[in-house]
Amino acid sequence: MGTNAVRLIRSDHRRISDLLARLNGHHLGGADLPQRFARELSAHVAASRDCVVPFAESRVNNVVTVAASLDELMAVADTLRKEGAGGQTLSTADLVEIVRRHVDAEERHVLQPLEGVASVDRLRVLGESFRRTRDAALRSEAGPRRHHVRPPASRAELYEHARYRNIAGRAAMSRTELLAALKRQR
Repeated sequence: MGTNAVRLIRSDHRRISDLLARLNGHHLGGADLPQRFARELSAHVAASRDCVVPFAESRVNNVVTVAASLDELMAVADTLRKEGAGGQTLSTADLVEIVRRHVDAEERHVLQPLEGVASVDRLRVLGESFRRTRDAALRSEAGPRRHHVRPPASRAELYEHARYRNIAGRAAMSRTELLAALKRQR
């Protein structure tokens, strides 16, 4: 079964905080670090809004505080996406404060109370739902994947494939003929 939702969300908070520290410290993270940070924030917000908040609303108090902090995180992600790597609208101090407020609110008003009212099995199911939603959000924001284009096989490689498949007359065949013979045999 899946990971406990509380542990998974805390792990998500650490990953976001680590990215923020890299962003704040000007570590070598590449020009795409602000965009990666924005994707992580958006994915966390999507998973929290879709899975955690609806589950927690009927079980704990002050979910409104967390919902407001999620709105704030989404605004940060949108701003970072628009500005790109060179944006200056948000200072790193602002980013740190917004992330800190969210983590504190989610920890205090959702995660701690949920540990006391939800069963371990229910927290695992919630964690799996959170993970699937977050991962889907990350995939959708990553954009189209680039497929690796394999260079054309050499005659020697094609000859080895033909030898493995026991194609008659392979020694006298050209690269093109070997390729055609292998395709015919499939």
